[in-house]
Parts: sequence; C-alpha cells; structure tokens
Amino acid sequence: NSLAQIKDYYIIIVKIGFIVTIPLFTILAINLENIIRIIYSEKYLVAMPLIYLGILFVVIRSVTFAFTPPMMALEKNKLFVQAGVFSIYNLVGNLIFIPLFGTIGALIATGSAGIMIFTFYLFQFKKVFQSAYFPWLNFFQIILFCLPLAIMGIILNQYIQSIYSLFSAIILELLLYCLTLYCFKVFPIKERKMINIQMGNNLIKKLK
Repeated sequence: NSLAQIKDYYIIIVKIGFIVTIPLFTILAINLENIIRIIYSEKYLVAMPLIYLGILFVVIRSVTFAFTPPMMALEKNKLFVQAGVFSIYNLVGNLIFIPLFGTIGALIATGSAGIMIFTFYLFQFKKVFQSAYFPWLNFFQIILFCLPLAIMGIILNQYIQSIYSLFSAIILELLLYCLTLYCFKVFPIKERKMINIQMGNNLIKKLK
C-alpha cells in the first residue's frame, strides 16, 4: 500500500532468511568433516575448501532472492534485465577460470557474479527507498547467535563416531540455537504484528 510498507516487509523477509540460512550453513560448516567421513567417504575430504567457499556464496545468493517481491511490487522488472549483464560476466568468467582452476574456477565465476548482482540490487533499492534499509545489524546479530552452537559443535565433534552421534549433535546444536533465538529479540513488536496479520492468526505471537 505504500513504499514504507514494502520496505518493512522486505526487511522481514530478509530477517527470516537470516534466521533460517545462517544457522543451517553454520551447522553444515562445523560438521562438514564428519558428514563427509561418516555418510560418504574420507576420500571426499579434499573437497572441503570448495564446499566452504560454496557455502559463503550460497548465503549471499539466498539474500538476493529477497529483492524479488519488492521488485515486482514496485514494477521494477527492468532491474532483472539490467542484472543480466552479470550473467554474461558469469559465462565469460567460466570460459576463463575453468581452464585455469577447474571446478573452483567455475565456483569463483558464479559466486562473484552473485555478489555483483546482490550489490547491484542493494544500491538500486537504496535509490528507491532513499534511506538505509538493509538489516545489517540483524545480520551480525544472527551470526552472534550462532556462536554458542558453533562452540558446542566444535566441542562435540571429537565425540562423533557414527551417524547416530552425528544426528544427535546436529539436533543439540539446533536446539541451542532455538533457545538463543527465543531469549533475544529479533523481530520488534511492529514486525511481529505484521507477520501475524499476514498469517491470519497469532501462531507466532511469542516470536522474538
């Protein structure tokens, strides 16, 4: 109904993305060695640096998707077309980097293109909203909330010897994160009310 409301909903979408993706990828990163060793094979451990780099790029990519709803609401579809230039960069980057670096070259080309698209949308919407709008504070807040589960994961890693202990460790890490999330506010009262209105009930009345 208004530019301010679109901005508010965009911030909510990004926050939800942070709350879900950052802890999941943190857990993946912490338990990666045991996941590969137990579920797959130790011979695949050489791929760990590639996966760590991929996790970073995927997190950035997941945040980029949040620009789509305000883009459509504001009829800024031309930004999709303008961002197409980064797809060309991605193609050229693959042609250059793959012969030089192999698989990691493809990842660098695609990942850097994703970073460029995110940066492009970030600056374009700053012009639209005419103010700071990206919730950087919440981004670092969620990273801080992931520190307890990261510490727990590092401690538990030495005790993981089977798939059962691996799943148990992951569940404990998730529970600790949920407890941390419950104890500290992520969504202010205004945003909680907006989410409840869209859901049509008070399912997250106590969401913090």
